[in-house]
Amino acid sequence: MLKYNIKLKKKDLHAFIRYNLFHNVVIYFLIFSFSFLGFNLLKRQYPAIGKDWFISLVSIGCLFIILFFCYYLITVLFSATTKNKKFLENKTYIFTADKLTIQIHEATYPIKWKQFIKICQNKKYYFLYITSNQAIIIPKRILNNKEKHILYQILKKAKKLISTK
Repeated sequence: MLKYNIKLKKKDLHAFIRYNLFHNVVIYFLIFSFSFLGFNLLKRQYPAIGKDWFISLVSIGCLFIILFFCYYLITVLFSATTKNKKFLENKTYIFTADKLTIQIHEATYPIKWKQFIKICQNKKYYFLYITSNQAIIIPKRILNNKEKHILYQILKKAKKLISTK
């Protein structure tokens, strides 16, 4: 069993949004498609763009980067979670072999590992997905090395439970 208190910051949410953004192939496909659409509109306005392949590829790349950046800004700025005070409140997480229990104020929310759809991690966070776009964010900065190892072992077993669904 592992128990600790977490107070998330807005930067934790931004890290989650970035993680989801960089691992979402559908978004890339849509942005890439809109880049070609924008390129065709530019080509009609400025016919010289379509004559040179290098200029065409640079134009599509620039449009892709601009659209990607706009999508990221819109996602971060209009995320309702940053305005949600509960997201930023102190929470206590209790990790056991069969479930994760979240305590907020006097309320307790047990979640069995089989209810999660996936568990991911990067250098700074664990993301425990409840749905495809909702996750419990566990920052690694609050754990010491022993706790990191214990949590890693618990989540490793939880991943096995999730994969056998």
